[in-house]
Amino acid sequence: MAAVWLADDQRLDREVAVKVLSDVLASEPDYVERFDREARTAAALSHPNLVGIFDYGSDDGRPFLVMDWVE
Repeated sequence: MAAVWLADDQRLDREVAVKVLSDVLASEPDYVERFDREARTAAALSHPNLVGIFDYGSDDGRPFLVMDWVE
């Protein structure tokens, strides 16, 4: 469904995880809607055992989430 990458947030000097919806699924409106729902739901939750959501967007038609990086 998606790939998760370790990235460097250069503005805030921290490591983050970036989850990117696959190319194939990014062209399917149902999956994009599901990914959007996941982002909104996760962003509304706050708990020590859940990763925090920092950003959500789209780049070149591929939705992504920026989250806490947990080793």
